[in-house]
Amino acid sequence: MTVPFSGRATEAKQGVQVSADAALTVAAFCWIGWLLLQLLDFGFGRDQGIFAVVGRTILERGMPYRDAWDFKPPGIFFIYALAGASVAGIRIVEVAAWISLVVAFGRLSRIYLGSAIAGTLGAMVAVTAHVQLEFWHTAQPESFGAVAIAWAVALAGGASSAVDLSQASRLRRMIASGICYGVAAVLKPTMGIAVLGSLALVLIAERRRGPLNFRSLAPAGALAFGALLPGLICLAFFAARGALPHMLQALVGFAPHYTALAWQNAQPAEVALTLVRQWLFEYSLLVPIGLVSLLAARWTRELRAGLLHLGVVIACLLAGVLIQGKLFAYHFDAVLPLTALVAGWGLWALWERSRRWTPGVAAFGAVLVTATLLHDRSPDFSESFSQRSAARVEAWLTPARAGAIRDRLYSVADYRAGDNRRAADWIRAQTSPDAAVFVYGFTPELYIASNRRLASRYIYIVPQKATWSRLEARSRLLDELQQSRPAAFLVEHEDVMPWVDGTLNDSAGDLERFGELKSVIGTDYQKEQRVGKFDVYRRTR
Repeated sequence: MTVPFSGRATEAKQGVQVSADAALTVAAFCWIGWLLLQLLDFGFGRDQGIFAVVGRTILERGMPYRDAWDFKPPGIFFIYALAGASVAGIRIVEVAAWISLVVAFGRLSRIYLGSAIAGTLGAMVAVTAHVQLEFWHTAQPESFGAVAIAWAVALAGGASSAVDLSQASRLRRMIASGICYGVAAVLKPTMGIAVLGSLALVLIAERRRGPLNFRSLAPAGALAFGALLPGLICLAFFAARGALPHMLQALVGFAPHYTALAWQNAQPAEVALTLVRQWLFEYSLLVPIGLVSLLAARWTRELRAGLLHLGVVIACLLAGVLIQGKLFAYHFDAVLPLTALVAGWGLWALWERSRRWTPGVAAFGAVLVTATLLHDRSPDFSESFSQRSAARVEAWLTPARAGAIRDRLYSVADYRAGDNRRAADWIRAQTSPDAAVFVYGFTPELYIASNRRLASRYIYIVPQKATWSRLEARSRLLDELQQSRPAAFLVEHEDVMPWVDGTLNDSAGDLERFGELKSVIGTDYQKEQRVGKFDVYRRTR
């Protein structure tokens, strides 16, 4: 049978589009792979050191808050424990989590757009924004909570939109979605409130199917049950281990005062405007480009349903960022991935129009490359992200220079990787492997790097400096140091963080105002030397 010329032309055109789609997918996956390779190299920052110390405590059968103190919710500590409380382990777990996010975005995009490639574009934008946050703002609770929420939305969306699912299958998916939301809540409650978005959409979907009754309300109930489950398990675990009062003291007694620091003298309207500006423009130019490109999309019923679902969840996550007030870069990591997915859908709509002819494909590629190059930066660093990536490659290829390069790459503000490394070297050289040490400062990473025991639950100085916790925390610290008798004592300089503890003193300056501890050091310790920003003392009796 002879194929008409128009038919052959149509087939050829479709073949070109398929080839273009394949090339776009390969390019996106290559870029994602390159970024995740960079992520694997990231070192610890201050927060990551805290989480690793508490994670190590869990591995040693201790408990967060009671045996290693912090005021973050407990979920992140268990992730670090799962990763072996090591810098390499946590980065491997983080990379695995973000690979799974690519899969979740593909599932969501098939549900609402009928194309997984749209999800790949969204994942490309999301991974770019995440990795460009660099070592300081990654491996945070938001880094993992965002992935849990992506899967929660994918599971809830699939259960709500599928017409061929049995009631039992729908309920199982809703429970699984709720568990993902619950995991996000255990990582940080301001992320867990996103469950309200899916819950509202589930109720609307069931209402459209018919009158609400016990059977139609079951999916919403399953979602709510799943969302509560991780938190209930966590509370039961802490109660069984006798650490629940310590957790409540940190999360209910200390954390609200910390959050309140952000709102002192702050104007809510101004903070909200700054939040919107940072969310849309600070972390990726592809986000606003993709959102505008949605105008070119075919607004099917499925796309509208997907945008409504994601939009409500994103609004809840933005409210969570606003509640915290500080607008740290990693806070936005909770909301950026889903925003990037919506932007990816817009880019997909633009691609569908552009791939029809070669100049359109070239123009689309130029938009992606130009937007990426124009936003080639990371928060808190003067170097561009590409410069920092090139330095990492240099470290891989020239092991003799790797140490110096990593010291420079993984230092920011008063946090100096070289000083930390030299201080850890001193501890290992001057103390026995089973010795306890104490760092009066804000660099708990030293406990991990030196592989030494904690002398106190207070792994950093904030409770001793904060006005709302100072008296009780100092008294407990003195008691614990008297019992543990640390072999070495380190005092940090230049770690001034008023947005955390509300004071303008560094740790060395605070020691001058802590007479009892200063007396203990003067009586039982001798100053050996200054190692970088640390005064190091050895026990004499």
